[in-house]
Amino acid sequence: MSASTNNNNMNDNNDIAPDMPEMRSVLIRSSAPAMPQMRSFSDTKQAPQYAPIVRKQAPIDISVAPTPTPTSTITWQPSSVPQLPDYYPLERSHVTITNVDCAEVAHRISECLRNESIAATFTENKAVAETLCHTQFYVQLFESNEELIVEVQRRTGCSYTFRQCSKAILRAAKGEQQQQQQQPCQAPPPLPPSLPTLDNAISIEKEAIDIAFDLLAQERVDAQLLGMQSLLSCNNNTTPTTVFQTDQLAVIIKHATSRQSELRRDALTVLANCWSQNNSNTMPKVNHDLLLRTLIADLTDQDLHVAHQAARCLTAIWQSSSGVDELKALLLTYGSATATRMALREGQSKHALLEQETTRLLQMELEH
Repeated sequence: MSASTNNNNMNDNNDIAPDMPEMRSVLIRSSAPAMPQMRSFSDTKQAPQYAPIVRKQAPIDISVAPTPTPTSTITWQPSSVPQLPDYYPLERSHVTITNVDCAEVAHRISECLRNESIAATFTENKAVAETLCHTQFYVQLFESNEELIVEVQRRTGCSYTFRQCSKAILRAAKGEQQQQQQQPCQAPPPLPPSLPTLDNAISIEKEAIDIAFDLLAQERVDAQLLGMQSLLSCNNNTTPTTVFQTDQLAVIIKHATSRQSELRRDALTVLANCWSQNNSNTMPKVNHDLLLRTLIADLTDQDLHVAHQAARCLTAIWQSSSGVDELKALLLTYGSATATRMALREGQSKHALLEQETTRLLQMELEH
């Protein structure tokens, strides 16, 4: 009896499940990565867009603008300069200056930026600069062991353009003589692999222009930017024979009168190059009222590169000899002279090429 009982107890003990945590199978993985989206090459901080962003801008009342007076070209006046942080990796494009006041160095740099026609905004110890070809860089001031350090740091854009601009800025900061330049710092055009015949060159240029306008017709902003950059390379000052068709000019004017910042500046540059080279032969039959109002408003734009290209367009209109008397009358009606004076004042303090172009434009307006 006892043996049978013991056997039953042993069987019961075998049926009891051990006190252990229940094992479960778990699949651990990260969520599927989102498909990468195309981004604009010129501005990596903005969210990707699939159509141009139209920014509303309040109309500019230029009728009550005061007559500009000569102003000082000192636009950067840092009151204090921070110490160089520990373990801060300085860029190779920097210089160390001794026995020179910080205000004097800032004045040299701001004057160099003006002479090179580089648009800049200033904070306490940093200048944010941008060239016409969208090359952006910082100019920063630091102190270390009673020495002043000037650092130029590239953010976006062409490396060659940045190198040329940084060399000019650092030379100016040290007080060295600047090299005379007729044009602002720009990258040299690429050399062709061979010299084509005239017929081949015209065919290649026409094909390049057609491809550029096909890119402009797409909805994606990155494709439109590539197309406009292609037009700039075909339409620079070294190729004065480039002529666009009427429908193609209408596309360029559409982008020039929009408020999408990147396309607007480049479109104005293409338009200014085209009109400056061919004058009245390329004046399109478009809505003159909208075009002229936009160009006059662009003279007082915060982007000095946009103001400069708008002044070039207006100068080309004034220089045209036939068929544009109506345009000139509209310019005077819309207060072109007052806007030109405002742009001249900005050019005198910040942008040398804007000063030169508005001086020519104002002279033609006063002689009319």
